[in-house]
Amino acid sequence: MNRLIPFLAVFLFFISASAKDEIKFGVFAYMGHEKTRAKYQPLVDYLNEKLDNRVVLEVLTQEEMDDKIAKNQLDIATTNPTHFLVVRQQYALSGAFATLISANDSGKPASRLGGVIIVRPESTIEQLEDIKGKSISTPSMKHMGGYRAQVYELHQHEIDINRYNNKIIETHNSHQDVVREILMRRAEVGFIRDGILEEMIASGDIKAGDIRIINEKTMAGHPYKVSTQLYPEWPVFALPHAKERDIKLFIAALFSLQPTNEVIKKAGIYGYTLPADYLEVEELSRHLRLPPFDQVPEITFADIWAHYKTVIIVSIVALLLVLIYYSREQRRKKLFESLLFNIGDGVYGVNEEGKCTWINDQALKMTGFTEKEVLDKDQHALFHHHRETHEVYDESECPIYMTLNDRKTRSTEEYLIRHDGTYFPVSLTVAPADEGAIIVFRDITEQKLLHETLERSELSLKKAQAIAHLGSWELDLSSNVLYWSDEIFRIFEINSLRFEASYDAFLNGIHPDDRESVNRAYQYSLKTRQKYTIDHRLLMSDGRIKWVREVGDTEYDSEGVPTISRGTVQDITEQVLINQELRETKSKLEEANSALKLKNDQLKELAMIDGLTHIANRRFFDEMYEKNYKEAFRDKKTLSVLMIDVDHFKHYNDHYGHAQGDVCLITIAQALKNALKRPSDLIARYGGEEFIVLLKDIDFEGSEQVSESLAQAVEALQLPHEYSSTADHVSVSIGMAFKAIEENVTKEDLLKRADDALYNAKATGRNRVVSTV
Repeated sequence: MNRLIPFLAVFLFFISASAKDEIKFGVFAYMGHEKTRAKYQPLVDYLNEKLDNRVVLEVLTQEEMDDKIAKNQLDIATTNPTHFLVVRQQYALSGAFATLISANDSGKPASRLGGVIIVRPESTIEQLEDIKGKSISTPSMKHMGGYRAQVYELHQHEIDINRYNNKIIETHNSHQDVVREILMRRAEVGFIRDGILEEMIASGDIKAGDIRIINEKTMAGHPYKVSTQLYPEWPVFALPHAKERDIKLFIAALFSLQPTNEVIKKAGIYGYTLPADYLEVEELSRHLRLPPFDQVPEITFADIWAHYKTVIIVSIVALLLVLIYYSREQRRKKLFESLLFNIGDGVYGVNEEGKCTWINDQALKMTGFTEKEVLDKDQHALFHHHRETHEVYDESECPIYMTLNDRKTRSTEEYLIRHDGTYFPVSLTVAPADEGAIIVFRDITEQKLLHETLERSELSLKKAQAIAHLGSWELDLSSNVLYWSDEIFRIFEINSLRFEASYDAFLNGIHPDDRESVNRAYQYSLKTRQKYTIDHRLLMSDGRIKWVREVGDTEYDSEGVPTISRGTVQDITEQVLINQELRETKSKLEEANSALKLKNDQLKELAMIDGLTHIANRRFFDEMYEKNYKEAFRDKKTLSVLMIDVDHFKHYNDHYGHAQGDVCLITIAQALKNALKRPSDLIARYGGEEFIVLLKDIDFEGSEQVSESLAQAVEALQLPHEYSSTADHVSVSIGMAFKAIEENVTKEDLLKRADDALYNAKATGRNRVVSTV
């Protein structure tokens, strides 16, 4: 090859000197337009150095490439091998003139490509067999390394993804997008071509542990991991209308490319070699019935005779032997039927004119005729001259007359007419005999009634299941055959004609987050031999969620091996939604009740608080006085009441104003409240400038001390009062009444004592405490 390079360079020089037309070079955008252009632009730049800037790069989808080829808008193209076969079939190409040698990141060359099957690391898919029924993401079903190589690999392992209802998701984008689809859990399995994973890991798009390869193979001399056998890399080919000199020029430039060109090699192109043998790609396409081998060729009789002459001759001889044997058996059958005169079925014979020649007793018994009434009479006119709908039964449609005409045995169901004119259903067989026919019939009235009853029962069951949204199922564990009633198909929203029922297929219909729990519940029931009930979700194709309740039980053989599981599936979506709504409503009601209680407590608290001084009001005091008075008598405890009045407060209001008077009362109230040291001590505003204090479980001396401390607390405020005749500051008078443990005094009298004591305090000069027992 190296010896040819100088010659090719000289040849290239002379050819290019006389050729100036553009050479349209089409490249299939298998990595997407941007990445594919980035890969092939260095190559085109190199070619343009050799060909005087004549090569124009066009990065195209397969559809775009097909369109431009059809319009003669491309001269040279490169694409995947299966697409090349389609183009070659349509346009009668002479073949490929070069095959790509790709290079990995370390510069190692590879002239063959393969497919890679990928899943997430945590996926339960471990081998090719596990791919059955799973969702598959692919750039498109037209990609060689991104779909067809994997499908052929599965085909060779007797796995047909169409048969197992695999969902195929075409991204119609790059192989890298398929990897992202797997990482984002939009598909369970991904098909990509080799080298993509290594490229994404090298670029930092993914990490080495983000993706796992199924059926991983390491091919000697091949730089990438694959899941399939290897196929020739991309061919480069010329279209029929391309100029011969342009093709030669392009080939010369292409083959002069050296692997030392680091820019091109970095893009993943090591160089080009002589065209590979694409027969193995053609074999793949033929087995998978891919274009251009998706049409069945026309087969002539001559082709069949040439290939199957021996088989045809042997088949004809065998058929003749079978016919001879069949004829002999038919004669025996007719003889046997002629002897069936006194059997349980009705039997009679007719001549060529359809007149009855003989009849057995069972036939006479079933029809109610006598032998004299039947013999030599037209059987059609006797037994079925009218249909069960009372329409006239034309003789030409009568199976007996049809057999008399064509000598063929017939079995059918008919309605015969009794002597009294009533109808009854029969299963009827007519066989030709010498000079007539033999008719055997059996009354199937009971079978008809049973069948109609069964049909009504089945219809009632279906209607009942539809009304209750309840379906039944049965799983044969030995054959893995699953039976579903119509209602289950409606619940799962699955077309029964497209559903190959099995346990795995059933699991695929369950919400992905619930599959493991459902499978675990079923497997546990098999292990424990217990009936199981489980509620789980279904994920519909449009994203809707359904809830179902599944109940199941299993039968076991004598050795304890499970044989058949049976159960029901009920749509409980509406019930679940109602329960959810009830729970939400209950939660909202509880929140509202809590808020209402809080408001009520706040209102109640406000109703018991004095609006000015923010201490308890008289209403609250009255309630607490009633309660504490009863407790004092019940528990044998003491009780003290202190009535407090601000001295000369009217003069204070008149001279300082009501606003300042309010401030004065607020200040006094807080001072009195702070002076009380026990939590059980209660102070309230009794009215105007009067306050009242309730002390429980305290002795007389303690009550006097508290009274003095309250007076001192107000004294300490030193609030100026120039208009008081008692002092130059605000002061209070306090009257204290005390109830001893054994003292029998009413709560009214105790209050009156405190009021009298206050009166004495004010009468004796104010600003003092007066106590009474």
